[in-house]
Amino acid sequence: MGLDLAGVLRRAMRSARTLDLSGAGRSLRQALTASLPAGAGPTTRLPAGDAPAPGPEALPAPKPRQGLGAVVAGLRALPLPLLDRAPPPDLPELERRSFEGTAGRRDYRLFVPPGKPKGLLLMLHGCLQTPEDFAIGTGMTALAATHDLVVVWPEQRDTHNARSCWNWFEPEHQQRGAGEPAILAELVTALIAEFRVPRRRVYVAGLSAGGSMSAILGEAYPELFAAVGVHSGLACGTAHDGRSAIAAMRGAPAAARPLTPSEHAPRVIVFQGAGDSVVHPMNADRVAARACALAGVRPSREGRSSAGEHEIGRFVARRADGTPAVELWMIEGVGHAWSGGRKGASFTDPTGPDASAEMLRFFLETE
Repeated sequence: MGLDLAGVLRRAMRSARTLDLSGAGRSLRQALTASLPAGAGPTTRLPAGDAPAPGPEALPAPKPRQGLGAVVAGLRALPLPLLDRAPPPDLPELERRSFEGTAGRRDYRLFVPPGKPKGLLLMLHGCLQTPEDFAIGTGMTALAATHDLVVVWPEQRDTHNARSCWNWFEPEHQQRGAGEPAILAELVTALIAEFRVPRRRVYVAGLSAGGSMSAILGEAYPELFAAVGVHSGLACGTAHDGRSAIAAMRGAPAAARPLTPSEHAPRVIVFQGAGDSVVHPMNADRVAARACALAGVRPSREGRSSAGEHEIGRFVARRADGTPAVELWMIEGVGHAWSGGRKGASFTDPTGPDASAEMLRFFLETE
């Protein structure tokens, strides 16, 4: 049977445009294998279709109308860091639930503290992660229990995105009243009513794609979230499709979405590894600058400190009454990983300062 090269390329490019680089790789590998004599193998080695990858952030989409050789060369050059596959510790006690709202349905995990709930924290995992993986890596459940916080871990599956990423880079998921922001906001609203937690103690945090979606939620629903934690994420509106998302994550200039300062803007804390090769550290500055603009505050001078083997650049921008509005941590020697996270989970760096503890400290310090 002859090789339908045009059809193969169309399928591969369609997969690439939807950030399904594993699908593109499979299409090309199968076509190359089918085109060779029996017993022969492809002369160009492609990455395995199920090889671990950090999600859409690190996967550059091939340019349109490239030849087969150029596409294969691009796939070979993809950085595919291995995840930590050590046996995980015991999973926290998370209740499995499902929620369906006007904008769609998502499964989620739920932690309810032993004491009377006094607040709620929405935690959004990154690409190629699960709620359980993210719960283990951040250690947030145990910390939240000491403050009587309900913790919600929504699940983004590969049916929603090829890499299980939150679709922060698509316009339909960057606004109020539609898409994933609406699903998550309705879920949080339902749980606020169920557990009768005060709205002034409702927070959201996430890593990478989850951090980017957290930033979107803070802008789309400022009345719902008192504070936002963005770890290794991007500012709302810095991308409008997969290609612009990859460019923004590499640090390319990004058009800023118009914004209006608001007295109801959530407080925002940003964590970023200065050695991140997936999301350029410049994006943390953009998240913080946008948060300052929304809150109508000016960034303060950056201070420097150290935590163990890491040097930290940190600044705090305050409102007129002295309330901290925006805080940024830039951590030397940390890559694309949750700082201070636990071993046995993906995308964690146990040697960094404890981002989970610092986020909760920031969320609760105005109490």
